[in-house]
Amino acid sequence: MPAILPEKPDILKTLLKASLDSIIIVDEAGYIIEFSEAAEQLFGYNRADVLLRTLAETIIPPHLREAHHNGLAHYIETGEGPVLNRRVEVTAMHRSGAQFPIEITIIPTEMDGQRIFFAYLRDITERQAFERVIRRTSTRFEKLITSLQGGVLVEDETRHIVLVNQAFCNMFQIPVPARSLYASHSSTTAESSKHLFADPTGFIQRLDEILKSEEPVSEETLLLADGRVFSRDYVPVTHDVDHIGHLWHYRDITDSYRSQQRWRRMLRFEVVNKEINRMFLQFTGVDEALSRALAMTGGLLNVSRVYAFRFRENERILDNTHEWCAPGIAPEINNLQGLPFDEMLPSFFPLVAEQDYIAPHHITDLPEDLHGVLEAQDIETILWMPFYLNERIEGFIGYDEMRQPRDWLPEEITLARIIAENYARALERDLADRQLIQARDEAIRTAQLRAQFVANMSHEIRTPMTGIMGMLELLLETDTDAIQTEFAGEALKSSKRLLTIINDILDFSKLEAGQIVLESMPIDLRAITTEIRMTLMPQLKNKPVDILLNIAPGVPHRVHGDATRIRQVLMNLAGNAVKFTHKGNVTLAVHVTHTTDHTAHIGFDVTDTGIGISEENIQRIFDSFVQADGSTTRKYGGSGLGLSISRQLVELMGGTLSASIAPGIGSTYTFLLRLPIARAVSYLPNDHDRFADLTLLLID
Repeated sequence: MPAILPEKPDILKTLLKASLDSIIIVDEAGYIIEFSEAAEQLFGYNRADVLLRTLAETIIPPHLREAHHNGLAHYIETGEGPVLNRRVEVTAMHRSGAQFPIEITIIPTEMDGQRIFFAYLRDITERQAFERVIRRTSTRFEKLITSLQGGVLVEDETRHIVLVNQAFCNMFQIPVPARSLYASHSSTTAESSKHLFADPTGFIQRLDEILKSEEPVSEETLLLADGRVFSRDYVPVTHDVDHIGHLWHYRDITDSYRSQQRWRRMLRFEVVNKEINRMFLQFTGVDEALSRALAMTGGLLNVSRVYAFRFRENERILDNTHEWCAPGIAPEINNLQGLPFDEMLPSFFPLVAEQDYIAPHHITDLPEDLHGVLEAQDIETILWMPFYLNERIEGFIGYDEMRQPRDWLPEEITLARIIAENYARALERDLADRQLIQARDEAIRTAQLRAQFVANMSHEIRTPMTGIMGMLELLLETDTDAIQTEFAGEALKSSKRLLTIINDILDFSKLEAGQIVLESMPIDLRAITTEIRMTLMPQLKNKPVDILLNIAPGVPHRVHGDATRIRQVLMNLAGNAVKFTHKGNVTLAVHVTHTTDHTAHIGFDVTDTGIGISEENIQRIFDSFVQADGSTTRKYGGSGLGLSISRQLVELMGGTLSASIAPGIGSTYTFLLRLPIARAVSYLPNDHDRFADLTLLLID
């Protein structure tokens, strides 16, 4: 029979009513003697329905009832029970027959001399579902971590290892399974692995800095002592605002890092290549360009020494001409002069003929003669690139590495070849420039000698011509018939034209030879222009052309200058104007642009109404032996030297000669001279002053 529960104390009533957990009180025989309201809701029974019924037939599933009876019998016999005073998860049954998990705690006690049991029950269906999700998520996370290629380490806030994968152990050469590290302190692992890094102390210090800052780190590069490269990510793990751990992710990026470094290095090679080409093309000094190129490539290739050797001209002797040394490397240039090439390096040419350059991994790969020379200088390996001048080896560019052997990369060999080629071409240009300068100087000397010879021959050439003209003039004064007179006259005119050409050539030769010496004497500009007009007038007897003089007021009556050269320039300009003008007039004008107390800037203009010249030919008319139109030489004669001589004479006197020409309209030649005034006040009178006191006789 079930025990009869005495009247419940008030506190028990309150507990049964207010408890969130379901409470069932049973006696030693397993009969329910109390059933709380929470238990009614949990199991679907009314209190009255379960009182004095056994616990097994109400909430225990059929397949567990036997175990329940056995446990209860064991307790009655021994006083011990497997679930007493403990929280145990078991399966319960609802009134509907549905089963669900509960957490049960059974506490034995005595009340009024009766031994009873308080059973506290809680539905854990949701909790178990949540725990299953947590376990499943944790399992997935662990599987993900362990399957990652990179090394992953998860620590709690005290740096004890929560999770680590085998890849981490492999990367850091930890000779134990990953699971054996769980719960150990990660600082021990860091200390045992720091020797793997290029900077062990820096590795530990950086770990401490990261942990102290608690800031995420992404793709931090770590260099290892064996040449490998790791990338590190750090993620602080937080919950709300609490820091609860750390996640470290290491990846071996050696291949990608080296590829990226190689790519960046190739870009630097390209920049250096362009700069070397620019230097050798733009620098005026070949030696300076080579020195800079060696310094640039020495630093880029990270070698000990870079240098250039050249053969002496027509000798089998080598000299070290240029050198760059890395910091801490002693220079050798002074010790490597006058080297007997054939005795020291007989294997050089066969090796170069075989592969065009010499670049062993180590000097032990070289023939004995080269190996011996290089070993004496503590050199581990070399890169020698020959350069050629006029298809002959002129020397070589060399790179020394004194720290360790190395394999020379294709871009390094290419860079050495670029320097050698640029240096060789620069030497060729330099040699060609020197040869051109030498040829030019020789041509100038030859031309000066010819010009000086012609200038010195002026007397010998003019004298016979003067004699011929004199004899012809005398012949014309004798009794000759009409035909003889015509022949002698034509011969005299031809002689005069020939003398003019000879004079132009001789004057030009003197100018080229620098034998023209200017004189300074008082000259009358009006007299000079009048003389020119009178000289040229006979040439106009068969043409409707007049020669006009225009002397502006204010022109000094006398100035100091070379009358002969001024007359020669004006005669050349006016003679050309008369030659190329068929009607109209030729005007000789003199004017003053401005004066000072002692000097006058005087302009001379020769204007005609002749055939003119085109714009494209105006720049050529002052060249020697050139006329604007080749046909004018045949039609009008002349040597093509008049304007050239005139310009040189004007410039010799400190002035400038220019032309303003329009085809079919005419031309104006102008030159300006700065001439000292012969007297302080001496001006040509104006027209009114000249004729004021004269008496004129007009005859019609």
